[in-house]
Amino acid sequence: MERPELLKCASMSFVMFCTFAMSFLDIEATTNITPDQSSLLALKAHITHDPHNLLANNWTSSTSICNWVGITCDSQNSRVVVLNLTSMSLTGTIPPHIGNLSFLVQLRLRNNSFHGSLPIELVHLRKLEIFHLGNNSFQGDIPSWLGSLPKFQNLSLSINNFTGSIPPSLGNITTLRILELWNNNLQGNILEEIGNLINLEIFDLYGNQQISGTIPPHIGNLSFLVELHLGNNSFHGSLPVELVHLRRLEVLHLGYNSFQGEIPSWLGSLPKLQILYLHVNTFTGSIPPSLGNITTLRILQLWNNNPQGNIPEEIGNLINLEIFDLYGNQPISGTIPPHIGNLSFLVELCLGNNSFHGSMPVELVHLHRLEVLHLGYNSFQGEIPSWLGLAPCLNFKCYISMLTLSQVLSHLLWEISQH
Repeated sequence: MERPELLKCASMSFVMFCTFAMSFLDIEATTNITPDQSSLLALKAHITHDPHNLLANNWTSSTSICNWVGITCDSQNSRVVVLNLTSMSLTGTIPPHIGNLSFLVQLRLRNNSFHGSLPIELVHLRKLEIFHLGNNSFQGDIPSWLGSLPKFQNLSLSINNFTGSIPPSLGNITTLRILELWNNNLQGNILEEIGNLINLEIFDLYGNQQISGTIPPHIGNLSFLVELHLGNNSFHGSLPVELVHLRRLEVLHLGYNSFQGEIPSWLGSLPKLQILYLHVNTFTGSIPPSLGNITTLRILQLWNNNPQGNIPEEIGNLINLEIFDLYGNQPISGTIPPHIGNLSFLVELCLGNNSFHGSMPVELVHLHRLEVLHLGYNSFQGEIPSWLGLAPCLNFKCYISMLTLSQVLSHLLWEISQH
């Protein structure tokens, strides 16, 4: 009689053991996502305004976090690798718990109303490659610990309220390809350490206004640089010749600063330049003929400087030029070279408020794409050209002189009546 009872007891023990084992395995299976779930729920708790109820109705414990809006998980271990809340009209702060998302590769919060400072716990996101916080209201200094994240490729903190200086530690992130800090309240200089970012392709500091000093020569080390935006700041001095090494550069934006000296002739050695903004500075000297070598150039903005001399004929080589703006350089003089007529893609030609004289060359009639012709406030003379009334030129805004604008309009009407 004892043997069946022993068997029964052993059987019950086995069932209990199996039940416990299965429960243990279930716990083990969910342990990997529990930290991620709690971290995201902490973020949800820090959201003070969710007008579309995107998180309120979707981020619930009844569903897997891998099905939550804005979340992408690793298919192998169900850990969160992407947190993307872009353009969801959210207001709130980033809790320190986000630093527990140890598998996170992308953190995208741009185009919202997040505020506050960045918690230091984010330094634990060792796999992070993309960090997009643009167009929010974050404040405080740019944290120096960002330089400790070893896999950063894209750091965008633009359109926020960050203050202080650019931390030298950013120079440690040699994997960085995009560094966007534009439209903040930063101050100080560009540090030499930025020259260590040998893989950088875009460096954008536009619109910080209190960023000052000179461009460090070490920027010339950034041989992969495609875009350099330093406009609307307080830079001064001349342009370092080391920038000639930026052979991949397509955009050079230096407008709205206090750069001085001559416009460097070496700019003509940048073979891929498409956009060159030098406007609202204090450049002097003549327009270097070497600019005519940059046949890739589409926009050339030189307005409101102090250059002198003539427009070199070599400008006529810029066969892809769409905008040529020399407005407000009163020492610029001479006549319009007929070679300007070669610029068949030209949309805007702004030569107003200078010291040009002579008549307008008939070759301008070949600018069939022209929409804006600004020649006002000069000393042009002779008759208003009859070719202004030709069909290809009828749709463009024409500013010959404020004194003769009514004459131009009446002349155009006369020409139309003749056709």
